[in-house]
Amino acid sequence: MRNFRFDSLFRLTALSLLVAVGLAHAAETVDATDAPDARAAAAADTDADAGGRAETLPPEAQFHLMAGELAAGRQQPEIAAREFLAALSYFDDADLAQRATALAAAARDEALALRAAHRWLEIEPTAGDAREVIARVALRQGDLSEVDTQCRALIQGHAGGQEDGFRQVALILGQTDNAQQDAAIAVMKGLVADWPELAGAHHALGALALRYGDLPLAEKAADRAIALAPEERDYALLLIGVYVRQDRMANADALIAKLLRKDPKPAELRMGYAKLLLESDHREAARTQLKKIIEKQPDYADAAFALGILAINDRELDAAAAYFKPLLEGTRAQEAAFELGRIAEEQGQYALALDYFGRVTRGPQALDAAVHRANVLAHQGKLGDAQD
Repeated sequence: MRNFRFDSLFRLTALSLLVAVGLAHAAETVDATDAPDARAAAAADTDADAGGRAETLPPEAQFHLMAGELAAGRQQPEIAAREFLAALSYFDDADLAQRATALAAAARDEALALRAAHRWLEIEPTAGDAREVIARVALRQGDLSEVDTQCRALIQGHAGGQEDGFRQVALILGQTDNAQQDAAIAVMKGLVADWPELAGAHHALGALALRYGDLPLAEKAADRAIALAPEERDYALLLIGVYVRQDRMANADALIAKLLRKDPKPAELRMGYAKLLLESDHREAARTQLKKIIEKQPDYADAAFALGILAINDRELDAAAAYFKPLLEGTRAQEAAFELGRIAEEQGQYALALDYFGRVTRGPQALDAAVHRANVLAHQGKLGDAQD
């Protein structure tokens, strides 16, 4: 039986970058234009837009708009982006510039994405997504001056304030290749130097340093953030993450115990700590935290599921099943049914395995469950049922 990757146990949220949105947007465009009705609707929308601009746009602009729509419909994102950019030389339209940027990103054409993002920024100077694209591409290209310019603008213009701006910048700088990690950290250090009394700036630097494995810098930055804002839980959690990575478990346990005494939702805090421990392969320490959650809140599904996965990886299949069965009626029912199917299959209980796999009808496990179900049917000599 395969081991389970624990990073799929926890549902984390992060700011999505436009490059990712661009890929998704392009896919949506392709899917929509595959159908005749959708093609007709897209053509109608384009005609309506063109008709609305007919009095102000020259024929060349209309031509480029139509050519861009046709290219997008034919799954040619690079051509579509170039045509839309050509159209934008005749008029300003932030939505069209955003679309051109997304299509260029989908085509993986960095130079074209930069052109489109800069045009977007000309039209809409407050467009933070455009700045993200420019910063990310500039970082990969080694243009640190441009990265610094865009990151500063994001920090200063963030609707949530400068600390939220630093969080956003940390996400941008943290999603580059490891080859650019020194450049990313250098940019962040330069930014923090200009906001030396902002706790969130030091937290962002620490998080970025932890991401790239610079543990001394991460510890120093976390200590500074805590000194500036000692009541902020996230800053203490960053330091705990550093301690765990350094195998300083006594320090981590002492700090988490201090936080738990003041936290109104200790189960969530323990769950976060367990995640940190699992990521650093401190499995038994993580198991201890998860069991403490279950002792206080037996219906805490995420903790029970994690304990079940730990038991599977330890080949304790009956213990794993005992954790999963109560989850069949809750929010993790699909995942629990899949894991119970795997256990039954492993134990040769094929009828039971088929029952569990049959319950998995949606979510990321649905395809895997169908494959396992077919394998079980084939093992039973029911090839016709497996092919169905």
